[in-house]
Amino acid sequence: MRTAEKLIIIGIDGLEPSLALERWSADLPNIRGLARRGLSGRVTSTTPPLNPASWSCLTSGKDPGALGIYGVRCRRDWSYEELDAPTNLDIRQPRLWNHLSRAGKETLLVGVPQTFPVLRAPLGAVVACSAAPSVEAPYTYPEELAEEVAKLVGEYRLDVELAAAHSADEICSQAGEITRQRFAVARHLMRTRSWDVSCVVDIGLDRLGRHIGVPADVAPAADDVTLHDHYVLIDEQIGEMLEGVDLERTAVMVVSVYGARHVTRRFCVNQWLLEQGFLKLRSTPARPQPLMLADVDWQHTQAWCEGGYHGQLFVNMAGREPRGQIPADHLDGFVEELCARLMEIPSPESGEGAHRADTPSRLYEAANGVPPDLLLQMDGLRWYCDGRVGQEGWLLESDREVAASGPGSDGVLVLACPGVRPGRRETSLYDVLPTVLELLGVPVPRWVAWSVVAERCTGGINGVGQGGMVSR
Repeated sequence: MRTAEKLIIIGIDGLEPSLALERWSADLPNIRGLARRGLSGRVTSTTPPLNPASWSCLTSGKDPGALGIYGVRCRRDWSYEELDAPTNLDIRQPRLWNHLSRAGKETLLVGVPQTFPVLRAPLGAVVACSAAPSVEAPYTYPEELAEEVAKLVGEYRLDVELAAAHSADEICSQAGEITRQRFAVARHLMRTRSWDVSCVVDIGLDRLGRHIGVPADVAPAADDVTLHDHYVLIDEQIGEMLEGVDLERTAVMVVSVYGARHVTRRFCVNQWLLEQGFLKLRSTPARPQPLMLADVDWQHTQAWCEGGYHGQLFVNMAGREPRGQIPADHLDGFVEELCARLMEIPSPESGEGAHRADTPSRLYEAANGVPPDLLLQMDGLRWYCDGRVGQEGWLLESDREVAASGPGSDGVLVLACPGVRPGRRETSLYDVLPTVLELLGVPVPRWVAWSVVAERCTGGINGVGQGGMVSR
């Protein structure tokens, strides 16, 4: 079933539904207008919500375990040192543009996560994501497109350069430049190339929110003005992008794969493991430093953690890790003990912590790659899992140099489409791929409709396909 001739996907990392659809909606006429024309509401993200995995889940229909991506950095093998950021090389599943190319449809991709290095380029054009080390790398397809981008926007900014940003104003300036450039490039490609699907993903808002924070409550603060202005900037860019677009023939989707959550505290998880006796150091660092730079006594260490907005907790298992300590037949019991201890940690504010610790095998349809033994989310993602050692304690106040805000478990989805009945609809990130394919008349692979979406869609969504979210 085809309901649209073309589709525009506008991805905004960190777009918070309580702000975009509620608190600041009156100041965002373009997002509000699209919402009134079609479906809008919260979209449940992945567990945990994180970039880059969440975008790859959206575009592939597979969960993080099936993709083998469990964090911003992932283990490459069972050694202690080999962790790095996943790239396009790590995604083995077909994604949206692969399905579209097979159907003969042309796709424009600007800033979509997990598109560097450019592999299996779609019919169309690619300006890759922030994983590119610099604009000197081949970050576009075709490669000569890089010259076109440079003539259009000058030096193309791949990401915020924190080393050059010594103040919130500098971060704000860089974030604004990223947003303007992404949309300018997307508009240029839409004007100069043929296309069936145009997808741009902006990271400016996400970077800004992480370093200045998001509103903790309804009381306005000075930082709210800066964040509010960036929301207005995004809305203006959306409006410019849609100028001249025939909305009677073109579907428009605005989506964030996660929202934004105010970070209240830092849970220094490796410090906690030290205090509990699960982790041993030969010497105490004089100042906070990453665990892998510390002198870890692996012969007497039972568990350690890779930090971030969520924690990847690993057990030092005998026969698996080089200097493993926990026997394989004791692994399950040891993991359960860790879970119990973590769940008992109280919140200073409420006395109870909304903590969640679970194994990848229980969370996902598969646990590919080198999975952690536990995935940890503390106090509903309000605590940042700080993996450094040498801290002054294991539960500290939030630190803007580390994280002022983080990803929220719900993002935003607005879909204005010809023939679609308007209304509010809460759905799942996994519903996006089959819905997009159905809207464009591209066959939906059976495994997408049944093995992921049908199991994970929220609350009896019906309409397009087995897991789609459009009710006509």
